[in-house]
Amino acid sequence: MKFVLLSGGAGTRLWPLSNEDRPKQFVKILPAENGQLESMLQRTFRQLSKLVQREDIIVAANEKQVDYINEQIGQVNIVVEPCGRDTYGAILLASTYALDLGAKEDEYIAFISVDTYAEDRFFKEIVKMPNKLEQTDGKLGLIGVVPQFPTSKYGYIVPDEEENFFKVNSFAEKPDKDLAVELLQKGAVWNSGVFVIKIQEILKNIEINYFPTSYQELKSSFHLLPKNSFDYEFTEKCSSIYCKKFDGLWKDIGTWESLLEEIPQSIIGKAQVSQDTNNTYIINETKIPINVVGISNAIIVVNEHGIFIAEQGKSEEIKKML
Repeated sequence: MKFVLLSGGAGTRLWPLSNEDRPKQFVKILPAENGQLESMLQRTFRQLSKLVQREDIIVAANEKQVDYINEQIGQVNIVVEPCGRDTYGAILLASTYALDLGAKEDEYIAFISVDTYAEDRFFKEIVKMPNKLEQTDGKLGLIGVVPQFPTSKYGYIVPDEEENFFKVNSFAEKPDKDLAVELLQKGAVWNSGVFVIKIQEILKNIEINYFPTSYQELKSSFHLLPKNSFDYEFTEKCSSIYCKKFDGLWKDIGTWESLLEEIPQSIIGKAQVSQDTNNTYIINETKIPINVVGISNAIIVVNEHGIFIAEQGKSEEIKKML
């Protein structure tokens, strides 16, 4: 089995810490096991490496990210996307790259977002997915997270029957809160964005759409692929999908609020706050001191790319501004 870590976009919602030059997955801000700080890439790679061989892991990235990857996790198989084509293009190219590395067409391949934040047990479920699928007619396996509350932040997977491992009935992409409540009553789970599938199923999709199945040829014509998600181009058209429920720690660290929940200290860098300042987080990557007086429930981030100040709960609005 092969495992592909999808290293996606720039993460503008975490600006200025995350930016075009240094996407969020490479920012060393999460507490590591050794007491130091690590990036999302380092955390995900470390967790997966406990379960599988290093040579079975591939990182799908763009050219700008290659140096970061080599510096943070050492030499690893990297498939470089010539241009941005969303997860559909990344998955197709990575699958043909895996064949070039010696994978078999009937071998399973898993696709995982590099910024997945979950406990180790989550990755164990991914590794066990092929055995689950072999007992069914399933062509695609997903991991669904048991929701802790109704939210419109995530997509939902609706089951045929409320089983721990179930056949998928339908999907709901980021529904409003009222619909999310209804979906939870039907036993729906959050879509973690993990895909487990045989390489030959990806090859069939490539052939149906008249694209080349060899890695080098597909890379040369990569710009011709539709710029869409794998969900849109493949998952929604797949006739037999199964999902394994996961009841444990998993979250999408896509906002400042979700990231700060995982950081034990409220101040990183040269800064101090007054006694009447409460629940304010400061990240300062410069040598210039920051002093905060009487401003509570705020997020303050400063580095060479800019200064970001927001009331907690409103940080996502930066995406519109950028």
